[in-house]
Amino acid sequence: MDLEKDIRFWKKNSVVVYTKHDDRRTKGSTPLFTQLFELIEKYTDVFIHLGEYSKAKYEVIYPNARHEIVRHPLYQKSYEVFSKKVAREKLGIAPNSFIITVPGAIRNFKERRLVLNTFKALKVPHKVLISSNMRTEIKRDFRGRIALKKFVDVKKYLVNRFKAKYKPPTYIFTYEKLGSEEFSLRISAADVILVPRIDILNSGNVFLAFTFRKVVCGPATGNIKEALQKFKMPIFNPSSIKSVITALNQAVILHENGFQYPEEQLEEFKPQNIAKTMDEIFFILKK
Repeated sequence: MDLEKDIRFWKKNSVVVYTKHDDRRTKGSTPLFTQLFELIEKYTDVFIHLGEYSKAKYEVIYPNARHEIVRHPLYQKSYEVFSKKVAREKLGIAPNSFIITVPGAIRNFKERRLVLNTFKALKVPHKVLISSNMRTEIKRDFRGRIALKKFVDVKKYLVNRFKAKYKPPTYIFTYEKLGSEEFSLRISAADVILVPRIDILNSGNVFLAFTFRKVVCGPATGNIKEALQKFKMPIFNPSSIKSVITALNQAVILHENGFQYPEEQLEEFKPQNIAKTMDEIFFILKK
């Protein structure tokens, strides 16, 4: 394999440092992607982990490599934080609304069901669900679809029916990636952030919520559980809708009780401190 030959050549005079963000490709793994992950990890000298969970897991798998923890940074320079009042005015949302925002793309229909079913079960007045990139794509084909398409495009019909059902003022969905300002408005307007990931090692959306100082609930999986527990945020079992509903209700209570982030605990996630940690690791490697 050409890539493996290249890596062997690089390792003659270099150190391979690999940030372990995913256990595997999150948008549908294939044999080639599995092989790629295994190849990179096989030749990695230093693993950078975003939490204790993955460090403990991969130290067992690759005991001869070095394993370091570098926290996921806050998004301090990436997005503008608006006041909740201004964000809602710009988005045309009633000021007395209780807003649940789901940042990032909904990646599959399991995540979509989790979000919609949990929101429907939430007993809060004037509730609004914002999704910055809701999933509508229908990939599954069926026998006869091409012939039937002469009369009706079933996939298009299902997408349009979904959009007609979930619309403002209760549902504010966009279906593609947003610009920075529009995305920032949707986060700024929120009372609670919901991270609906099913099976994942890390999620930047948790740290997005930290950046905007929002109450957030997310899955008790991978390094995400560790980050949420640090700030006593609600966690859930993503395989249990009952667990998700319970966690979201706990998040609502946290918000209503006026939760405030202890700023001193956010220090280790600030970009300048993350950069300092990385510099220290590379400084040691140069010796």
